[in-house]
Order: sequence, then structure tokens, then C-alpha cells
Amino acid sequence: PSPSSLPHITQAPNQSLVISGVSVGDGGPYVCRATNTAGSESATFTLLVQVPPLVMALESHITVVQGASVTLRCSASGAPPPTVTWAFGSTPLPPPSSTRIHTSSNGTALTVGLVTEEDEGVYSCTATNPAGTAQDSIQLSVQVPPSFTSPPVNTTVVEGSEVTLSCGAVGDPSPVLSWAGGDGTVLASQGVLFLSSVGRSLAGPYTCTATNAAGSIGATVYLDVLFPPSITVSPESTTVHVNSTAHFSCVAVGNPAPLLTWRDPSSTLVTNGVLTSSPSSTTVTSTLTLPGVTGADEGAYTCVASNELGEQSAAAILSLLFPPDPPVLTQATVLSPYTIHIEWNEPTNDGGSPITGYVVQYSLPSSPPSSIRTESLQRSFELGGLLPYTSYTLTVSAENTVGIGGPSNALEEQTHPTAPSAPANLQVLSSTPSTATLTWDLPNQLNGVLAAYELVYSVEGGGGDGGVTTLLFGTQYTASGLQAGLAYEVRVRASTVGLSGEALWGPYATITVLDGEVLPVQTSSSSSAPSPSP
Repeated sequence: PSPSSLPHITQAPNQSLVISGVSVGDGGPYVCRATNTAGSESATFTLLVQVPPLVMALESHITVVQGASVTLRCSASGAPPPTVTWAFGSTPLPPPSSTRIHTSSNGTALTVGLVTEEDEGVYSCTATNPAGTAQDSIQLSVQVPPSFTSPPVNTTVVEGSEVTLSCGAVGDPSPVLSWAGGDGTVLASQGVLFLSSVGRSLAGPYTCTATNAAGSIGATVYLDVLFPPSITVSPESTTVHVNSTAHFSCVAVGNPAPLLTWRDPSSTLVTNGVLTSSPSSTTVTSTLTLPGVTGADEGAYTCVASNELGEQSAAAILSLLFPPDPPVLTQATVLSPYTIHIEWNEPTNDGGSPITGYVVQYSLPSSPPSSIRTESLQRSFELGGLLPYTSYTLTVSAENTVGIGGPSNALEEQTHPTAPSAPANLQVLSSTPSTATLTWDLPNQLNGVLAAYELVYSVEGGGGDGGVTTLLFGTQYTASGLQAGLAYEVRVRASTVGLSGEALWGPYATITVLDGEVLPVQTSSSSSAPSPSP
């Protein structure tokens, strides 16, 4: 270019080139040329223009969460290109042998890994070349998630008192504290939760939460509310049969879980029953089982629930049902040789259960008794099917749902006499052509006091002969006047004494005799033969 187009470039009288207000554009080669008549000569000069550095941080303020990585960046220019360095306050970065902090290859980026709270501060980026130095800075803020300095603790309180739950936390920025119940409802927007007149319904988990921009933490504790026992299901009074098993059940709540014990009607701790308990955290169920209860077990049984804060009790009554007391047998009347009519009064005590019937017992001497249920509530009964002229011991017992009570007073009666059975073993003991000696045994069933025997013998088939009738008091007789070749029917029967002294004749025992030999025996049940005249 010509000097006129570059006014800041002039040639001095001493032939030097003067450049005023040098700029980057002035850099480059310059040629000095000398000329005369003899010729010309030239020399080239190169002008290098140095520009002071210019540096600028890409962000003036960076916020990062503790534990993360962050990269700080700046741009730098100048001629020659400047060298970029970093510092944290007055400390050059990165530190020697550091793997957590490092720079990019051109130095314009500084990376800090696993940022800690100590990394917060001002970072400077400096650009340097021969023309000068320039610097810019970046503010690094480190946010720290909350951490508890005073964590909440489990708390135990007695019902009706007051309690304070507290927690403390730090973080950057400072965290906001709150308390919530087990259902998530926020109960306090601070680090202190105050509860007055605490009831058992307030027992449960409570959570303290600390929150800031870097995160949130929570800690859950349990509020345990102690309260004295209360019986929620009382034992129920019961009525059972004697010698059966009685059961009582009791349910109580309390904190601590109550101890359940039982006391009998004499207020003595029950140890002879069967006790079972099923405890949970605050509820306890206890069952008392009394096997084989007797009259001595009747009365009030008390369930006692106790813990360190107090006790409560509830009672139930055990009543027993017994078999009825014995009736009073008032009358026994003999109606016939086979029947006795009895009557009785009802028991004075039915055992607590209505009488359902009566049981009549009758027995022979030295024999076990027989029993008949009357199947009605009538207080009389006619015993049938008895043996004639037999003494019976008679009692009656009452029955209810529990069982059969004891026997009444005993009455002894003898049934009326009746005719005996036929004499046994009628046979010919010896014979001659005209006689036969007969013998027999007592009837198998006398049915009374034996009075006499009647013996009748006649020619078999009658033959016009009415036969011979004889009244005897022994068991042997000799029939005479027998004819050879004729069969004779021989009959013997016995009698007992009736109530009025009359003779009660039984059936005949019959044999047929021919020439002293007994033909096959025939037995007649007829008792209608006429009684012989005395």
C-alpha cells in the first residue's frame, strides 16, 4: 500500500519506518529498498504483532450437588495464543498427581470429580502470553443433601401424658424439617412434634423428613403408649353337668400386654385347671378349662388382667346340674302272682334340671337288680312279668338331662302264690302183676307253699271204670288191683295254698303203665280235673 493509504506509517528523515498505533493488521513482511544509478538493493523485515490475552468464563456461577462431577469452562484469545491456567483461590490447579481434578488439553476446561463441600468457592481462569495476562472467575456452589445431626428416637409414654418428638439435620442449603404420622399426614412443619394428652390411638410410627434442593432423608421412630389393662371380653356364666368339663374365656388389652390369671370361688389362684393363653402385642386371650367339675367347684371364677400400670377383673358364675335326689317310695301293692303296683313322691330337688322320667329297679334276693324306665312323669308304675310267690326288693330313681339319681328307700313285697307246675319225674319204681309203686319229684315251680298231691289212675280209655283218686302228702304211692294186659293211665298233680287257704291245683303229670312197664309219657296242661274230696 502507498503511504498515503496508511497514514499511521511514516518514513523518518533518517530513512527508518515508523508505525504508530500498531494493530494486528500491521503485522507482516516489510521491504526496505535502496536505489542509485549504479543499481538497487533491498532487505525484508517481518513485523510480528503481539496481542494481550482476552479470557472469559462461559458461566459465572455453577451449582452442583455433592458427590457429582462438574466441568468449569473459559475461552481465551491473544497473540501469540495464551497459556491458560486455573486456581482455586490462591492454590494452583490441578494438584500434582490428582485424579479427581484435571484440565483439558488446551487448559480451557477444569473438571472436578466427586465434588465435596470443600470444593465450594471461586475458581479463576488465567490466560498468559508475552503481551500480558487476563483473568476471569467462576463461583462454584456445592449443594449438600440433608443428614441428621439429631436423629429421632423411639419413645415410650404413659397414656394421658404429653410427649415431644424432635430431630435435627444439616445440609446446604439448610433443610426444611417436617413430621408425619403413619398414614402420611403432615403433623408439624418443623423439627419438633408436640403431642398433649397422648391416647393409645396415637401409638405407632412417626417419620421426620429433612428436605433441601440436594435431596431428602427420613427417619421413622415408634411411639409406644403404655396403658393399664381393660377386659374387652368378659367370661360368661355357665351351667354344666356335674362331672363334665367347664370352660371360661377372657380377653384383655393393655400395654405392656397384661398377665391374665384366674381365681376360684375362694379367691385362690387357680392351679388345678387347664390354662391356655394367646398373647399378641397388646391383646391377651386366656381360657380356663375345669374338667370333672363337682359341687365344690360351683361359684364365681374371676379373670384378673394386670400389668405394671394396674389391673382389672371380671367374674362369671359356674353353676352345676346334678342328677335328681332320690324319690320317696310310698307304697307297693301286690296285684297278682305276676304284678306289683308301686307309687312314690317326686324328689325334693330335681338337681337343677327338670325331671324327664323315672327308673324302677326290682331284684330278687342275692341277685343284681333289673331296671325299667317308666317313659312318663307319672309317679306310679305297675311291674309285670314277675315270678309268683317271690320276694322282690323295689326302689325307684328319678332321671333328668344329667342322668339317673340315686335309688329311693327300698320296699320288699312278695307276689301272690299260684298253682305249681306238674310234679317232675313221675315213674314206676317197682311193680307186681297186680301192683305198681309210683314215685315223683317236687314240681320244678312250686309258686307257693305245697299243700298236697292228687293221684288218679284208671284203665286207659275209661272202659267203664271211673278209676281211683287219692289225696297224698308224699311223693310215692302203690296202686293195687291192677289187671294184667290192661294199660292204666296214671296222673299226679300238686297244689299250693291260696291267699284264702284254698287249694291251687296245677297241671297233671301223666304216664301210661302196662304190666309194670311205662309207655311213652304224655303231659297234660289241664288243671280242670275236679279236686278230690278230702
